[in-house]
Amino acid sequence: RAHMGDNVWPDEVPGFKETFQRLYAEFDQAGLKILRAVARFLGIDEDYFTDTVRDGNSVMRLLHYPPQPEPTGEHIRAGAHEDINTI
Repeated sequence: RAHMGDNVWPDEVPGFKETFQRLYAEFDQAGLKILRAVARFLGIDEDYFTDTVRDGNSVMRLLHYPPQPEPTGEHIRAGAHEDINTI
């Protein structure tokens, strides 16, 4: 929390905040189920990865990249990167 500000929610779309809070919660639960399955496959305790996602230690961003008529040599979008989170 010390490194990230509060979410900015648009007022223009009724129900937007509630819809995406529910979606985030569902993705969070799905991720936990996947982590438990990975742990079982590895033959370790089912809750081995639980601490890595405790207290919502994850990020979901909604991004929109409008179409570009011509590619440019400049990076105006996210360049090559790796995801550093658990999933």
